Amino acid sequence: MLAGTAQTALNAPNNLAISRKLADAYFGNPQSALGKSVRFDNNTDFQVTAVFENLPANSLDKYDFLLNWDRYLKHNPWLNGWENGGPDTRLELRPDANPVAVNAKLKTFLKGRNKDISPTFNIQLFLQPETEAYLYSNFKNGQRDGGRIDYVRLFVIVAAFLLLIAGINFMNLATARSTKRAREVGVRKVVGAERASLIGQFMGEALLLTILSLGLAVMLVDLLLPTFNQLTDKQLLLPLHQPSFWGLLAGLLIVTSGLAGSYPALFLSSLNPVRVLKGTMRFGAGALLFRRGLVVFQFVLSMLMIVGTVVVYRQLQFIQTKNLGYDRENLINIPGEGELGSKYATFKQELLQMAGIQSVTHMMTNPLRNGNTTDGVHWVGKDPSLAIQFNNTAVGYDYTKTFKLKLIRGRDFSPNLVPIQAITSSIRQRLSGLGIKIPLGNPSHLAKRPERLSG
Repeated sequence: MLAGTAQTALNAPNNLAISRKLADAYFGNPQSALGKSVRFDNNTDFQVTAVFENLPANSLDKYDFLLNWDRYLKHNPWLNGWENGGPDTRLELRPDANPVAVNAKLKTFLKGRNKDISPTFNIQLFLQPETEAYLYSNFKNGQRDGGRIDYVRLFVIVAAFLLLIAGINFMNLATARSTKRAREVGVRKVVGAERASLIGQFMGEALLLTILSLGLAVMLVDLLLPTFNQLTDKQLLLPLHQPSFWGLLAGLLIVTSGLAGSYPALFLSSLNPVRVLKGTMRFGAGALLFRRGLVVFQFVLSMLMIVGTVVVYRQLQFIQTKNLGYDRENLINIPGEGELGSKYATFKQELLQMAGIQSVTHMMTNPLRNGNTTDGVHWVGKDPSLAIQFNNTAVGYDYTKTFKLKLIRGRDFSPNLVPIQAITSSIRQRLSGLGIKIPLGNPSHLAKRPERLSG
């Protein structure tokens, strides 16, 4: 908090808390923003009661202002229903609280509150730590079922394969150069060097080379990470200030140098000094077979990486060229804000007069992120115990034309056709004036051809 207090910032319905960015943009600094008035959507005035620091770019939540929840609830009464899962609920447990016990109480919290929803309504609640919300975002039957963590695991597997290939390559090169190191080993053994000291020497060389490689890798990542973040629109950080990061690197360093340097050290230290100095050194069948096995294993891993790359490339091509049911070329989405909703008709007419614009429509949600669902769909013969979730949205006229949807049956919405409810209501009123009463409902023979009745 840069100005105001968190405890009282949003106590009143028209209180507003803003970020440092908004405070600097509109009022010059956080302190000058306190008590000032801000008009929202050109119809509601709010009073700035607090200013908070800008949220970091890698934050899970991103916002520049906060409003009072009770006021929002008053203007959105649909949030009062127990069946709505739209708003996120955050809880801060006491230090002495047991998350397992809280979870047990929350599990059946909605039981008994579902009388007006569906007989099969059985939603169970559970807690998720805030630190896991970004990576573990998918759930199935109340359990974590992946999310962005799947990408992390995939990259870890790819990195392990690359490191394994590099380690095998180091082992092959080291043993291939054994003829140049053999005379050194023979002379040292003749003058009294023990095998343990030779193993320590070669392992130390592998460790030193791995340390140099690790240092170079960290420097390159630190230099290239800003460019990578800009290219991918991500906010990855190199946690150089965290001891756990260096502990992980130290463990990786020991394992890599140990595995990569073990076989060359054991192989070179086992050479016979007499044969080496006489020049009659020959590699055994076992050593040759092992080296060939390493080469084959290395190429198998390389082929797996190549095949995996081709598969991912083909999948991306499939995603980019897959028919989504509508024509997405030259389609622009403009979020509706302010008074655009009430002046949409004028806005549409102005757009249609501009060169290059073929069609304009509007809808309630972004077509790529439609999360509205309902189970309040009924039909003749429906099992009353079924509660099937349907995705739904509200669209305007020319929606089918703008998105170039292919209608299988029926017709598009049209402003020239009178709604069947208005037609039947008008008929009932006229017949009622003549003393004739008809049963309520929607006669099927009227619903089939409303355009005939509109004449």
